[in-house]
Amino acid sequence: MPVEPNAYTYYTLIRGLCGRGRAANALAVLDDMLRRRCVPDVVSYTILLEATCKRSGNKQAMKLLDEMRAKGCTPDIVTYNVVVNGIRQEGRCTAERWEDAEELMAEMGQKGCPPNVKPRAVRTGSQLRWRASSRPQINPRRPLVAKMR
Repeated sequence: MPVEPNAYTYYTLIRGLCGRGRAANALAVLDDMLRRRCVPDVVSYTILLEATCKRSGNKQAMKLLDEMRAKGCTPDIVTYNVVVNGIRQEGRCTAERWEDAEELMAEMGQKGCPPNVKPRAVRTGSQLRWRASSRPQINPRRPLVAKMR
């Protein structure tokens, strides 16, 4: 008698695949999970987001975050921090990524989720990278944290 996989079964598969650097396979497991109408939880999405940030970059992670929200799964403080930290660590903070970070930090403030990553590091790191390139500088008088107030 076969047993249908449940959310915990999928979570275990997703965590194992992501832990071994196989984010693409983990995303395929998520697709299978959704096809079978098994609802992923915030922990499963957060693990996928972290792996996606590391393997595919933040653009793909932002798409996954949007998909997560569209499926009715609400990000928590860990989810937000994973994505913001991924943006900070990517090392090439474009204007689009900067806007993503600002939007996430503002959303965190609205939902009562204070960040536990250092927002100044995100802002400062981005400014340093922008100064090294030919892109316009970000106004240092507009700190990211102020958007949360």
